[in-house]
Amino acid sequence: MLTFFRRNAYPLTLEVDLHSHLLPGIDDGASSEADSIALIKGLMQLGFKAAITTPHILPGYYNNNQQTIQNAYNRIKPLIPKGFQLHWAAEYYLEDTLFEAVKNDKPLITFSSPPYLLFELPMIIPPNQHQLQMFLYLLRRRGIYPVLAHPERYLYCNKPWLKALKEEYQVHFQLNWSSFAGRYGEPVRKMAIEIAKELWVDFLGSDTHHSAHIDAIRQVLSRRSLAKLLLEDNPLQNNLLLDVS
Repeated sequence: MLTFFRRNAYPLTLEVDLHSHLLPGIDDGASSEADSIALIKGLMQLGFKAAITTPHILPGYYNNNQQTIQNAYNRIKPLIPKGFQLHWAAEYYLEDTLFEAVKNDKPLITFSSPPYLLFELPMIIPPNQHQLQMFLYLLRRRGIYPVLAHPERYLYCNKPWLKALKEEYQVHFQLNWSSFAGRYGEPVRKMAIEIAKELWVDFLGSDTHHSAHIDAIRQVLSRRSLAKLLLEDNPLQNNLLLDVS
């Protein structure tokens, strides 16, 4: 179903949200079951029918694993509103622990089929390029498609670097709605639009930690030319991740 928020708002054609922090008490997102359900209802009001929520995994800060994520999901499973599908995966931070897990063929938390893995990089300091390239090579050798979370937010991000990641390593790009709404500042907004104009946006994500991230989606939909660029012109794959029929 297409959802409108005001007379001139662009219709939301995505049914699946990728990348959020909806599970209670395990990272910097929802802090309680009530918080989780309020955020889910906010996504539903926008028109989403499903979400793949992705708690942080960063040793020493967010020591999550399959069991901690499953336990948090089980706490809210009975409370999830009817008509909404909630699935879980993870947002990995690329550091030595993840690299060694990929290198040694350890189990990873992926989503969809064929499998995708969502990962993020340092915001300010560029990653070790050799480690990044080897990480991407090893993922692809395992048949896993890498999805880079919010590349527009990295201060070192530039189009030649992104082009190399996409062409050489088949990296998919997940951009945040909030970036297009200017929530992270003007340089991030401009980079997001540059990426969108190259038609490199594979997934849009709410990256919901709190209600302001949901409000940002409404803001973007109210800007019809921007919403068209994202929802029509870019080859978004959100709705291919899950069957919500």
